[in-house]
Amino acid sequence: MMSEELRKAGNVKYKAALEEGLSPVIKCSRLQSAINLYARAASEATGPRMVSEWSSATKNLGMATKRMAQEYMKDKQDTGFAKTLITFREALKYLGQALVRGASLLGDAWSSKLQEEIKASYFEILEVIGTFDDPKEKLREMYKVLKLLPDGEVLSALVRYHIADVLFKESVRLLEKGEYKKSLGFLHDIHQPVEEALSILRKGELAEQDLEADELRVDLEIIQQDAQFQICTAESVQARENGEAMLAHLLDEEVLNMDTLFNAMDWFKQATLKASELNLEQEAAALSYLGLINEKILFSKTKTKVYYKRCLELVEAAKPRTFIGHKWYTQCVAGFKKIQDEERWRDEAAQRKIKQKFSRPVMGGH
Repeated sequence: MMSEELRKAGNVKYKAALEEGLSPVIKCSRLQSAINLYARAASEATGPRMVSEWSSATKNLGMATKRMAQEYMKDKQDTGFAKTLITFREALKYLGQALVRGASLLGDAWSSKLQEEIKASYFEILEVIGTFDDPKEKLREMYKVLKLLPDGEVLSALVRYHIADVLFKESVRLLEKGEYKKSLGFLHDIHQPVEEALSILRKGELAEQDLEADELRVDLEIIQQDAQFQICTAESVQARENGEAMLAHLLDEEVLNMDTLFNAMDWFKQATLKASELNLEQEAAALSYLGLINEKILFSKTKTKVYYKRCLELVEAAKPRTFIGHKWYTQCVAGFKKIQDEERWRDEAAQRKIKQKFSRPVMGGH
């Protein structure tokens, strides 16, 4: 009975803390009194109703702690939201523990309400984390939160999706800056949280009809596909740039080094394969360089034409995007025009020969 009395005393303090017009100092003081009473109520839980008493007290402890975190959130002196985040994490810990232990005893309505509170707390934490500039700091905080949540719930899958989203956005930013190795590091890290989230959603009741779980499943599959596209793009660009560096070195040398040439070609072919059917621009760029090698070094007009023609077909397929000003596009257009001009010149020369043959006067015999 002691536990219930302490919890009720905590409720009185908690309600008093929610009165309108209180100063932050008084509100926090009353919340702290409620927190102390709820903590005592949880520790005093005994007897046949021990688990339900403990769960009720711990739930209330979580609720009061959450309110305290909300107060800290408004405090401009809480630099970097350090105090806010610590307190929100404590609230999540208490709410999660109450759910795990009390769900089977305290019924569906109690559990559902508690799940909503946990979810709301998470989104408030997410709002704070969203103010951070450093993605690594964001991820560090999100993983701390993830450890506190009851696993196997839709929310724990959602947190993993948000982790994957931070990783993905940072990978795109790094790729745009040309930092391919770092970008690939973030992209490869996406696999684990996405797979774990999908695994959670496949289990038990969550595998049945649940709109939120279904929508999340679709979002996870999309980010999985987007990550695969980015991996192929990053690896293709990296391979092409390796090939370009070798080619530039090759063109500076007085004596042709065939090993370097074939290595450069291998990089460009790898770049083509990585991007094939996924990224038209990267595939076209690599084909342009293979055309250039055949045009300027190997002097194979047949292969040059094949590579340049395929490059321009991909450029056409990528419309309305244009690549004017890109080195690979300029060299492809110039090289292909040169081949067409040479072919036209040969055709015209052949036509002239035929005309000359048939326009000669026929000599009559006597």
